[in-house]
Amino acid sequence: MKFLLVFLMFASLPTYAQQIVNYVFVGDKGVTTDVNEAHSFVIVKKYNDRFQRLDYKINAPLIKERNYSDSSLSILEGSYHFYNANGELIESGVYKNNLKQGLWQHFDNGNKLILEEKFEDGTLVNSKIDFTSKGDTVKKESFDDERDAVFGKGNNDWVKYLKRNINEKVGLNLAKGGIVLIGFTIDRTGKCFNIFLKRSVEYKVDEEVRKAIEKCPNWKPAYQNGKELNAYRLQPISFVK
Repeated sequence: MKFLLVFLMFASLPTYAQQIVNYVFVGDKGVTTDVNEAHSFVIVKKYNDRFQRLDYKINAPLIKERNYSDSSLSILEGSYHFYNANGELIESGVYKNNLKQGLWQHFDNGNKLILEEKFEDGTLVNSKIDFTSKGDTVKKESFDDERDAVFGKGNNDWVKYLKRNINEKVGLNLAKGGIVLIGFTIDRTGKCFNIFLKRSVEYKVDEEVRKAIEKCPNWKPAYQNGKELNAYRLQPISFVK
């Protein structure tokens, strides 16, 4: 079964060293060495500044992504993402020393934001559940000296980079096709950070896309009113039967 790699662009739309340090299969009775008994697996990766745990169902999307400051995976530190059975992100936030910190967002199965919570040192200080539009229009202030973040000379260079750095052959043995949707932020120096999966398909293609973003060269940062700004991006990449 062959898969075709298709790139979809949104209109407008730091390099991280990583290594796998642990990989275990999980069955009904817990950790197992028999792949035939396993229904899921756990991968632990080491980055320069953290350890990351990924929980996957076999031949299925990501279940949960957690980050830790220690090799024993006892201190949650950094981003947290939880997904539904279809691989769509339904909860995201940040931990600091095992405590929820800052903005946490919850989405329904249609990817609609349904709840926002703000935490300070693990304590909920504010929440918002009404995201219904009241018909008000928000005026966007425009500046003569503004630009969006740009890769190379523009979108064509970005597509060329993705084609060179994502191997479509990783999709040959997928259980089914799907669209990996990856989010990331381009900081004021042009580096990509806060890289996460907005929608997961399967481990092999998820990682292929993630690695391409992690090793991405610097962009030209967004610029407005005399200052460089952070810019948020979502990039869909479809593996089609």
